[in-house]
Amino acid sequence: MLKELEDYNWFPAELRLWQMEFIGFIVCILKLYKPIVQVLNRLAATNNIAVIQDLCSGSGEPAVWVAKRLTSSIPSLLTDKFPNPRFKNRPGLIYADRSVDLLQLQPQSGNLYTMYNAWHHFTTAQQQQIVSAMAKSQTAFLFAEIIEPGILSYIRVIFSVTIMQLLLAPFVYPFSLRRLLCTYIIPINLITITWDGIISVRRSCSVREYKKRLEAISTSAYAVQVNRVKTFTGHIIYISGSPIK
Repeated sequence: MLKELEDYNWFPAELRLWQMEFIGFIVCILKLYKPIVQVLNRLAATNNIAVIQDLCSGSGEPAVWVAKRLTSSIPSLLTDKFPNPRFKNRPGLIYADRSVDLLQLQPQSGNLYTMYNAWHHFTTAQQQQIVSAMAKSQTAFLFAEIIEPGILSYIRVIFSVTIMQLLLAPFVYPFSLRRLLCTYIIPINLITITWDGIISVRRSCSVREYKKRLEAISTSAYAVQVNRVKTFTGHIIYISGSPIK
């Protein structure tokens, strides 16, 4: 199966960082994760959560945007296999500077695990492994996806990573002349982000497919759910799990 360029260890770190920063910028200005806030509030309130640990955090901006809108001031720990060295820690928002591979993670009781638009990077077997580990340790999680299969997803993604990137690249934080050079003059950044956007849609799944993959993990003590909510740009699919009280 084809993988996104950013998933390869050989992919240049600066190009990966530019990609993460652009995606984080877009999802925040469009408020794509707004429907997730109330779901996280409910999971945090019903599971006695001490820490929210974000997985595959990328630029960190989606997790920060959501954390600022939660009703409770639960501290957040951001983690990634390729950590963002530019992230500025602030009270209640810490980005781990060491690499954290989700496939090696041992979920901790009292944590609420989140992931924003990275679930499609994992194979069926890996997704089942991750959710099984959450169920075994009785820890709550919520993984949100802003893409799904279909021609409309391809259109939205290609428009976002081409036209919107050409219009908004100068405004992406932090400002970088090298980013602009590799977007407008030598468009390698434009090409790599477009390629990864197309592969992301190809690797995405529908609600029905996710349910089929994960239905066997639910038990009388642990519930795994797959939901789809409408946004003004399309839909969000989110997979959540929590112990049954």
